[in-house]
Amino acid sequence: MHYEILLRDEVRAEGAIRSGSFPRSGTKFWDGRIDPATSTPWHAEATRAPGGDLAAALLLVQDGACGAGVAFSPAPRSSTRYPAACSRYAFGPEEGRLTVTCFTCRTCAVQYADSQRPPARCAICEDERQYVGWHGQRWTTIPELSAEGFRSEVRELEPGLAGIGVTPALAIGQRALLVQTEAGNVLWDCPGHLDDAAVERVRELGGLAGISASHPHFYGCLVEWSHAFDAPIHLPRADERWIMRPDPAVRLWEDRLEVLPGVTLVRCGGHFAGSAVLHWAAGAAGRGVLLVGDTITVVSDRRYVSFMRSYPNYIPLPASQVDRIVRTLEPLEFDRIYGGWWDRDVREGAAEAVRASARRYAAWVEGMPSE
Repeated sequence: MHYEILLRDEVRAEGAIRSGSFPRSGTKFWDGRIDPATSTPWHAEATRAPGGDLAAALLLVQDGACGAGVAFSPAPRSSTRYPAACSRYAFGPEEGRLTVTCFTCRTCAVQYADSQRPPARCAICEDERQYVGWHGQRWTTIPELSAEGFRSEVRELEPGLAGIGVTPALAIGQRALLVQTEAGNVLWDCPGHLDDAAVERVRELGGLAGISASHPHFYGCLVEWSHAFDAPIHLPRADERWIMRPDPAVRLWEDRLEVLPGVTLVRCGGHFAGSAVLHWAAGAAGRGVLLVGDTITVVSDRRYVSFMRSYPNYIPLPASQVDRIVRTLEPLEFDRIYGGWWDRDVREGAAEAVRASARRYAAWVEGMPSE
């Protein structure tokens, strides 16, 4: 008996295969043979797809039961750029095949670690800051979303900054932001869908040197982006428990991290313990830009921002937490804020907008101000 794993993923030109999350070899790319443990009666072999220009399959072999040259059935499929079905494995005995995939929550669009069946629950949505959909817990996959017509949309927002959203709006509806610098690009926040068109456009803009996010509601399919570009994922240690799809690419940071020169992550707390912002010093023609997700949220009156523990459930933060956020941002120079959704931006005077909004917030939560 032998077991087959079909890996639908992009690989490097030299033919090295991406191992993804299985088997856990401790390396990002490999070829040849892996023996995971002396007690394990199987090993993994890498091979090229028949007639293909990419290595696109893993063969999991029960030792002594299967020799070299075994045919792949069905034949592996691959993409020259990035398949919508990235990081999904079909595996099992030749009869009675099982499916292992990375499921995505329909309500929050956070992708989970690969499993045979959808998870029983979404920890993100069951937390008081989010909610389980009114029709109950539902799951999807990136291929299913593509089949339903979801697609990526890339817009230039200013020189050196692009937004990446999903049309029609998916789950929470957030957009990603791509900061482009001479030292490389950083992707901030992440929707729950990814397709070839978005990856190709980001390649044209210089690829990715790093990935991060404001908070767990915006983790989306971060690992898919990481695998597409072999890019590290920088997430705050304070929110480690909310990483629903662990991956070797994840690197934990503490209170402050300069990802690239002039591109700095700063932990503010508030919404989540690890809620963060990204400071882009060269943005807004050198006046400085803050990418905030909803660590700080830009409200409908875009002269102001606000702060909440839960936005959908209207749970406020104490004034002391808001004051801490403002004090954390005080050393940063910025004149513009980009929020988590299209057009939720403070175009100028953003630093004073944050301070004024915090004063207004404190006045209302600490006692009714005079009209």
